[in-house]
Parts: sequence; C-alpha cells; structure tokens
Amino acid sequence: MMMMMRAMVVKSVGSSASFAVKRRMMSNVVVETKFALHYTYVDDILEKRDAFRENHIALARRMKASGDLIMGGAYADPVDGALVLFNSLSAAEKFVAEDPYVSNNLVVDHWIREWSTV
Repeated sequence: MMMMMRAMVVKSVGSSASFAVKRRMMSNVVVETKFALHYTYVDDILEKRDAFRENHIALARRMKASGDLIMGGAYADPVDGALVLFNSLSAAEKFVAEDPYVSNNLVVDHWIREWSTV
C-alpha cells in the first residue's frame, strides 16, 4: 500500500504561535484540502455587530457566489465565535482581510487550519 505525507498547516493570528506545521500519514485515498477559519468574538458580540453585520454577510455571500467560501456561520448558545470553510488558504486570508468584524475589533482571535476531507 502506498502512503504519502501531507502537511497540516495551522495558522494562528492574535496568539503567541503565528505559524506551525505538523505532518501526518494518510493512506492512498482521494483527499480534498479545505481551509477552516475559526473566529473568537468579543464577549458582547450580539450588541456590537449590528453596525457591521450587513457588510459582513455581503462579503460572505460574494465569496460563496464565487465558489471560494463553502459554508459558515456563528457558533450558537453561546455566540462566542464562528467557523467558515473555504476552498483555498488565500480565500480564507482574503475574507479575514476584508471582514468588517475583524477591522472593527469584534474578532479577538482567529486562525486558519488546513482540513483534509475524504
């Protein structure tokens, strides 16, 4: 059986470790690589997001329409963060760079992690 090595990239922004690479073995299966963006929100996100929510949602819809964003949404009960899935690392980074939640300090931490699906 043929085995291959794949790198799993963990990119964290707002924490002490800004970049780390881990390796793991995968069997000879078809693997699709996606990228998971995780947000940690400020404690009072529900009170603070209204002024920025329309543009945040519009960005997500544009990137979904272009095929870059797969799906995403806020965690529920409590609403303390979000998970958004992308087809590429560059798309996830672009979302962060353009997201009004990030530029207006509603996101206190975020990281992007490679996700291999089979």
